[in-house]
Amino acid sequence: RDFARSCALGCTVPGRPRKKASQSDASRGIMIAATLLQRLSSLGLAPIRKPKRVARPAFLPLRIQLVVTPICPPLPKLRGYHSSILVGSTEYSFDAVGIIRNEGPISHSRFKMNGDTVSIDLGIRSVNLAAFEVELGAVFTPGRYDLLRMNCNSFTDCAAFYLTESRLPKKFRQAEVFAHSADKYTHVVRALTNGHYKPNPRADGYRHAAALEAFAHARQAKGGP
Repeated sequence: RDFARSCALGCTVPGRPRKKASQSDASRGIMIAATLLQRLSSLGLAPIRKPKRVARPAFLPLRIQLVVTPICPPLPKLRGYHSSILVGSTEYSFDAVGIIRNEGPISHSRFKMNGDTVSIDLGIRSVNLAAFEVELGAVFTPGRYDLLRMNCNSFTDCAAFYLTESRLPKKFRQAEVFAHSADKYTHVVRALTNGHYKPNPRADGYRHAAALEAFAHARQAKGGP
């Protein structure tokens, strides 16, 4: 309509003085423009209209996989593992800077034994990614990482439970559970690491069982299937 009005009011004939357009001139311009648009449409040349924004669905069907890599040679009850979770093609892992998101299992590439990396398929689940990131991010915050008490395996276990109600197999968490108990009474872990391991006070309030229970309630509250 604005285009038609500007045509009716602004067009002049060469060699003739510009005259003030009347209301009838504007009406004729609108009719002419409408006819022109109809002809353009019939030729497939109608003006492009901005498509309507389509809301992204809250839940998406995504394949969930656990990815685990050994980080030391096998020893009785003391073989350590690094783990992460793949949600679709996106990897989520946890370290000192907080939750890290990558395209593919990039966090495992830094370990020498990444040739022994294994994947555990937990199937396709309906996932609310926004809720998942908010809920896990509220607990596994930057600076809370602790090698024994709140590590990558703690995160992976909670993430798997939140998304699928499955758990990271116990054999991948035995080392830190044993080491945590040993360190609590004999400080053996600190001795084995030449004092490099020091408990992180920011992880003191973390209780894994309580975290799992809280994530179960959060999942139900968000309408998880």
